Amino acid sequence: MLRGLRVVRGPDWKHDNQDGGHDHVGTVVAEQGDNTVKVNWDMGDSSICKAEDGNHELKIFDSASIGVTHPNIACVGCEEVCILGTLWKCSTCQNTNLCSLCYHDDKHDATHTFLRIDFPGTEPRSGKRRNS
Repeated sequence: MLRGLRVVRGPDWKHDNQDGGHDHVGTVVAEQGDNTVKVNWDMGDSSICKAEDGNHELKIFDSASIGVTHPNIACVGCEEVCILGTLWKCSTCQNTNLCSLCYHDDKHDATHTFLRIDFPGTEPRSGKRRNS
């Protein structure tokens, strides 16, 4: 997990409310060298979290903060070319891509399943956004 990534607690969270509570956001500030990272939470506390494959103490909230871009891909919501951070790809409608702002602002049918792509070339993850 890279320094600068914005994260939230994942489904395997084991740190009580060190993050300030569910849906609070933090920043990865250091790799500890033993598959753990230090996260500084926006509410002022910090914690050491596991960041290994198969363990989901953390989820990526946004990758734009470390300069991730999806070049030559346009957002159908705002028409910006070169999506910054997470790319949201509709699995129902061909060639429908959204940036995070447009995705979270329901700029496309909220009942459709979207693929979340945090980094170019990585395996997308799917899920519906309605009531998530």
